[in-house]
This record gives sequence, C-alpha cells and structure tokens, in this order.
Amino acid sequence: MSDSNHSTRNHIVIPAILFLCFSPIFQLPVGAGEFLLRDGDKPIVFLGDSITQQHMYTTYIETYVLTRFPNWNVTFRNVGWGGDVAWLARRGQFDSGLARDVLSLKPAVVTIDFGMNDARGGDRNLPKYIKYQKKLVEKISALGSRVILISPSPEERDQKNQPAGSAYNHMLWKYTQALHKIAKQYNVPFIDQYTPFVKVIEEGRRAKLKNFILIPGGVHPNWAGHLVMAWAILRGMHAPAEVSSLEINVKGKKVVSATNCKVKDLKIDGGGVSFVRIDNALPWPIPQAGRFVLKVPDFDPIQDLSRYMLTVKGLNPGGSYELKIDGQPSAKFTAGQLSKGVNLTLQAGPITKQALLVRQEVINKNRIFFNSWRHVKLYHLPRWLNTPQTRALKQKELDRLAKELKNAEARINATRAPKPHRFEIIPI
Repeated sequence: MSDSNHSTRNHIVIPAILFLCFSPIFQLPVGAGEFLLRDGDKPIVFLGDSITQQHMYTTYIETYVLTRFPNWNVTFRNVGWGGDVAWLARRGQFDSGLARDVLSLKPAVVTIDFGMNDARGGDRNLPKYIKYQKKLVEKISALGSRVILISPSPEERDQKNQPAGSAYNHMLWKYTQALHKIAKQYNVPFIDQYTPFVKVIEEGRRAKLKNFILIPGGVHPNWAGHLVMAWAILRGMHAPAEVSSLEINVKGKKVVSATNCKVKDLKIDGGGVSFVRIDNALPWPIPQAGRFVLKVPDFDPIQDLSRYMLTVKGLNPGGSYELKIDGQPSAKFTAGQLSKGVNLTLQAGPITKQALLVRQEVINKNRIFFNSWRHVKLYHLPRWLNTPQTRALKQKELDRLAKELKNAEARINATRAPKPHRFEIIPI
C-alpha cells in the first residue's frame, strides 16, 4: 500500500483504566533481552486479520529490520486476511487454511495478531479464542518455527469515560489478558500493544492536538496509528534503539567516539566541520503521513527505536549552524543543540531519502506477494474452465510472479546498503 509489552519478562497485568491513571506514561520494557528476530530468519510471517492485511504496521517492522541490519539475510511475508479470527474462519477449515497460508511457507518466525473480530462475540467467544490460539502455537511450534503472540489493538471512538473512547476496549482487554496467560503456559513471547496504544490516544486527546485521530472509523489505524503499533511491537521484541552515533570535539580536532559508523577526512576550519561518515545501518523510515503522532507529549518512537545521532562539541556557543549532507541542506541547529547531540533520523537529507526508498521497495514487494497468493494461487478455476491448458496458464503466472518477487527482494537488498556521505556543519 502507498501512503494513503512485553515478551516473556515479568509484567503486571492491571485494568487499562487503572494503568492509565497510575503508571508513568509510555514506559515499556526496553533492553532487557535479545532482539527476538535474527539473521537468517526466512521468512518472518505476519498472521492476522484486516489490520495485518493493511500492510502498515508490518511495513514499519519490516523496514526497521531491513534498514537496521542491512547485512541480515531475512525475508517477510504478510498473510493477514480481512475479517479473520484465531480459528481462521476466512480461510476455510482451520487445519487446511493454516497449512496452506502459513506452514507451507516454512516460516522461521510467525507473529500472531488476532482479537479485534474474535472479541465481537464477547465472553461467549473467549473460550474458542483461547482454544485456537493454543492450537496455533502448538501447530506452528511443531514445525520448528518461533511464535510471537501479539494482543489485539484497541478501538478509538467517542464514547465518554471509556478507554480511548470505546466500551468495546474492555472486552479487548479481556482477550489480551487471556492471550498473556497462553503465552506464559507455552513459554512464548507475548507483546501487549493494547495498553500503550490506548495511552497514546488518551494523551493525544488530553493535549488537544488538532485533527488528532489514529484509528479512523474506529478499527483500522492510519499510518500514524500503525506507527504506534509497530513501536509497541518492536519494543516488545527488544529491538535496539541505536542506528549509529558520532561525537566530534572541535577544539580537540578529533573524533571522540564513533559507534556503528566510521569517519574519514575530518576537517575543522573557519568555525565549521566537515567529514565523510560511513554508517553500518540506515535510520528507520517514517513516512510523512505517520509523523503527526510524534506531537503527542512524551511519545518518542524515534528516540526509542532510531537513534541516528550526531554530537559536535566546542563550537561557538552562540552560533547557529547549517548541516549539509552531500551538498544538500538538511537541517539547522544551534551550537547548544549540537553539543547535546541531535537525532538526524527525519532530517538526514539523502540518507533519510534512501531509507524511505527502501520502504517503497518493501511496499512494492508486498503487493507482488499478495497478488500471487490471494489473486492467483487461491483463485479457484470454475469447473467449465478447469482444463490442463488453463491450469498451465495459472502455473505460468505463478512462476512469473515468483520471479518478480525474487527481483523485488534483490532491489530491496541493493537499496538498503548504506553509503558514504559527506557531512558539512557550516556557520550561519
């Protein structure tokens, strides 16, 4: 599509309303474990309903991994299906649907995100939800795949005195708690995206941000809402925050530290600084359509998950400076800001553009896979048309799309390779 937590660690489960009132805002477990995704995970499969089929939170997660670890040999497949539930009602029979859409991919990892539709049945559906979530864990784990259970996301409505304005969220919280118990029983990672998402909505409303809405229509988030989902999920996966960081001391005319990057050709003259920076990773690509949620007080997914840092000390204390990258004006900072360190994720000129290009290539790749899976592979030829000739044509189209998919992933891998860039910090 175009722009149109916790894991196995200890976690206190309390009702959402109390959580909102008494817990510090937006605190999620961080850095207490190894990132749940690894080099060689082929494929990482996203299983879920229409919110997964939107290809939005999954695109954020996929592009995070691809840009943060450009040398990793990983692939991703999204098998979300609109209207689906834990018992895979939209895919025919549970066992055959699971075998066809998930197990046949021989996944390394499967994230499971159901509940929005399941909970429409209220308390009556809860035992069924529990039963089939357990079956999903058992059958996927039996294949040797790693499973990550993700709570449902919340609704956003305008009902008074309700979490995120929706009374339905109380039922979604029940399902979230039940899923957490399943994760503990099977010793698999569990990520609560419901609680932090509600908190972001509540805080955005308290701040009275103009035109603030993350879930238009109540159920399906926009790009900003999916950014909140991806932030919560990645944090629950223990995703590292640092892209790379560089500190330069002007008076000492030296590089103080360089983490996950290298520096060449450092020059300090005329009150300015220039150098070539060679990073080992790219910043997380955040599209313009998702950025308005960054105005929510104390919500900073960029700092939490994409620290692309530059620190320059010893500049003229009262001075202002322009940052140019490859000759392109990228941002302006005061000496004080540069001395404290600035995060360039959203304002690194050609570097930010390269990361966003990776995102577009991912979107294109996902379109190819969806078309191959849903429109060709699952297309049932009517009886009168089911001939050897038409079956051969169908297979020919599948083969063509498989080749197109392979080429798309080669483009992604080429696009995500970091490049050297010349930085100039020029007095204004």
